[in-house]
Amino acid sequence: MTMLSRTTKHHTIQHINLYTRRVIKTFIILLPFTAAFAVHPWVPLPLVFLLLSLLVTIVFILMRRKIRICRFIFDGEDICLLLFVMLVLLSLFACSLRQSVIQQKNVNHIWALYTVIFIYYFYTKLLFSLSGTGKTFALQEFMKVLTCVFFFMVFYTLIEFICINFTEINIDRFIYYPDIDIGRGRYAGFLKRARGFAAEPSGMGMLLNLLGPVSIGHLIYSRKTVLSLCAILGYIAALIVTFSAGAIGTLVIGLLIALCVYLFDMPITRIKSKHFLLILAILLVAIFGFRLVPDTYKRGIIKKTTFSGGPSVEDRLKRWQNAVGYVRHNFWGIGFGTISARENTGVVSFYLKIIVEAGIISFCIYLLFLFMYLVKILSFPRYYPMKYFYLISYISLCGRYAISGSWWHPWFWFLLALISYDTARLKIAGSGKEKKCKYL
Repeated sequence: MTMLSRTTKHHTIQHINLYTRRVIKTFIILLPFTAAFAVHPWVPLPLVFLLLSLLVTIVFILMRRKIRICRFIFDGEDICLLLFVMLVLLSLFACSLRQSVIQQKNVNHIWALYTVIFIYYFYTKLLFSLSGTGKTFALQEFMKVLTCVFFFMVFYTLIEFICINFTEINIDRFIYYPDIDIGRGRYAGFLKRARGFAAEPSGMGMLLNLLGPVSIGHLIYSRKTVLSLCAILGYIAALIVTFSAGAIGTLVIGLLIALCVYLFDMPITRIKSKHFLLILAILLVAIFGFRLVPDTYKRGIIKKTTFSGGPSVEDRLKRWQNAVGYVRHNFWGIGFGTISARENTGVVSFYLKIIVEAGIISFCIYLLFLFMYLVKILSFPRYYPMKYFYLISYISLCGRYAISGSWWHPWFWFLLALISYDTARLKIAGSGKEKKCKYL
């Protein structure tokens, strides 16, 4: 009887592992579809799939009863995030006591925030925790799917850019978009920007800054040199045709910070002149290549990254100034979604939105949450290459939210869940103390 119960428990765990792995892989495949084929402007395919899988997961767990959860995936940063969402809700209630009214947009924004955090973050972490523990971790499987999605998006973005600018092919007629205000925008007055399956090119830039560094890191770690070079070239090309100044600027910041961390991690005895020569060569090639670009093309990027002009920059600065005016009058926040209700427009900065609408305390707790994840990344083993590529994506997406209000996308939250999964893998495997770590 004991032998039978053990066998049944083993098969139950295997079934749950297999199911959750398939759910995660499908979710990774759907990550780019944040606007294309959406059920509703606010209900993209990744969210629909996770909500459906949540129902199946609940039924699966209730039927099986015997499950194994990797507790290392959930950590102290999750408590900070829970505290943050509680304070956001309390700030809205405090606002209602002063104003005696909660508008529909307040409810919509609170509901959207809770859905994003609990589905894209906590539920994704739960899926990772159920997908395997000990020797059954499936990180390499997930990375392979992520890399395939990256190559597909690079290929599609480049084909899209060629079609909309140099041919008469209307590629949008093959893709369904819900009835929302979407647009490519034009760069330098005549070039149409590629946007992939996102609502706008800047969103595509954010997606590439998630997929690109992580996929390239996986290929380098797997010692696939040719594919790594192809991925780097494709990543640069795809990012360029989006003409997203925010994505390019935050990527550069992420690269510089990751480079500094890498040099700091490397022992003095291992630092050789070839490392400095390689860095110098990369900088010279980048500077020389930038100088070869005609002024017509690089003028727009320079203006947007330096906030020195342009309609989008002026509109962004105007919204920020308007939002700062609310801070002066209300230290504890004016209620999540209030600016959108009053001004019928957004803040275009997730951090400023938290400060204004949820209060300074909520913002400090959210910063603590981000800092704890930064510490988690920096605590990876010194010679584990994914550490630096995680850092590039993390810094890039964190920086992007300073100048963007698109907090409802799943990309950043998925990255955090993936980092937690990899951290738990190393803790359980005991390979965190080793010089080189291998996928299990």
